[in-house]
Amino acid sequence: RSARAGLKAADRAFLLGAGVRGPAGLGLGLGVKLIESEIGEYRASTVALDLGARAELSSPRGPLRLAFAAKNLGPGLKYLGQRDPLPASLSVGLAQGFGRTMTVSLDANYHLPESRASFGMGTEFTPLGFLSLRAGVLRAESGGAGPAELGGVGAFAGGFGLKLSRFSVDYSFTPL
Repeated sequence: RSARAGLKAADRAFLLGAGVRGPAGLGLGLGVKLIESEIGEYRASTVALDLGARAELSSPRGPLRLAFAAKNLGPGLKYLGQRDPLPASLSVGLAQGFGRTMTVSLDANYHLPESRASFGMGTEFTPLGFLSLRAGVLRAESGGAGPAELGGVGAFAGGFGLKLSRFSVDYSFTPL
């Protein structure tokens, strides 16, 4: 690396997760992450956990899902003796299905290190059994100081998912 090449920075995360379905529409999940970060010649790594639970209920319109997640629980990255916290958060969500092709969802997130909340809403349209198209909007609220909007009304996101047998691949785009 030469001084004229500039500062190199990279982040990587490797995730191994598993989930189980229990009785009465209850599902539980666990994810373990290895997180690596590099800034110039300095490197840091840590592990983090994601935990989740989901319940599915019947409604006249279609399935109603309630969910809870705790994400990025871990000690943070340590560079040069200083530990930086992970973006840990607690989330609760509600999704209402309309038949087999449309789902509308709402969620609330509490970001632990910053003591702030964010709220989102979105939709998923599944025109074919293996293809899902997704769109949503995120609105952030600062820690008690009023709305801190992302790009005016909110930050728009989009994505798609492909499902083949028991496996799925998902892609999403969310502006920073």
